[in-house]
Formats: sequence, structure tokens, C-alpha cells
Amino acid sequence: SIDLKTLGMGNVDIWGWEGRMKSRLPETQEEARKELLDEMSVAKYQFNESRWEEFICSVRELNQRNVRVLLLITPIHPLVKEAACADPDGTTHDGYREVIQKLEALDKELPLTWFTDFNQDGHHAYEHQEFYDVDHLNRKGSHKLTKRIVEWLTQCGKETPVEPKQSN
Repeated sequence: SIDLKTLGMGNVDIWGWEGRMKSRLPETQEEARKELLDEMSVAKYQFNESRWEEFICSVRELNQRNVRVLLLITPIHPLVKEAACADPDGTTHDGYREVIQKLEALDKELPLTWFTDFNQDGHHAYEHQEFYDVDHLNRKGSHKLTKRIVEWLTQCGKETPVEPKQSN
């Protein structure tokens, strides 16, 4: 943080984000609705099977080495429920559900892997005032999410098997 002060950058956290204490979103719900629905209006989703295989191979390898893998999806602005896409990168709602199903199956298959979806396709308990932008929480929202993650981590620890099963 000394380096950031030397550069004359104010209100910057250790990751370099400015303005985390406020929001980049329009103040009124109607202005936000227009901007966010527009931002999540163009579908560009295409599942990449080879990247998925690469990902699950990494998770399996970690589990075989007795490393716990915790997978989660963070909240996206609640207006996602009304949008054509499930997030600003163009993932469709069907594509979102496909990924959720795959992550849930991975959770069931691997004994040292847990998955939870804090987003719930926009059906969550985070409000407009808790977002920095469409897919990032502000300080208030991140404190709320952190508490929920800690609760979830406690549950994951209780479910840890003594010996991991061998995966293929």
C-alpha cells in the first residue's frame, strides 16, 4: 500500500481497485435496470469440453494428493433474473444451469471437492446496494458473502472423509 500512495493513487485496495467503498452502478433502480439488462443482452455462450476436461483433471489430481478443492459461484446483480444472459460475459441461463449441473456432479464424485452456488441465477439475498458493478460485490456485499463462505467452509470440513476414494 506504500507503493500505491507513492504513485498518488487514493482509495485503492491491495488489488488496485479504486472506489470499492462506493458503486460503479447507477444510483436509481431504473437506471441500473436499463444499463445492466443491456450489458447482459448478448448471448455468447459455448461450452468448451476440452477446457472442462482440463479443469476436472486438475481437480482430480489435487484430490488424489489430499488437497481439498472448494468451488463456488459468487453473486451477480439480482437483475440477472430478468436479463437475456446469466452474466455479462454472455453465458446464457441454460449454459449457466449446464455448468452448475457439471459442478454439482463433480462435487458428488470427488470426496475432497465441494461446490456451492451463491448466485442462484440471481435468486439470492444480495441487493442492488451491495454491488460495485454487475458481477462484483462492494465492501458491504463482500462482508456479507464472506460470512456465508465461512459458514459453508465449516460445513465442508465436517464432511471430509478419512481416506479419499481413487478417481479414474
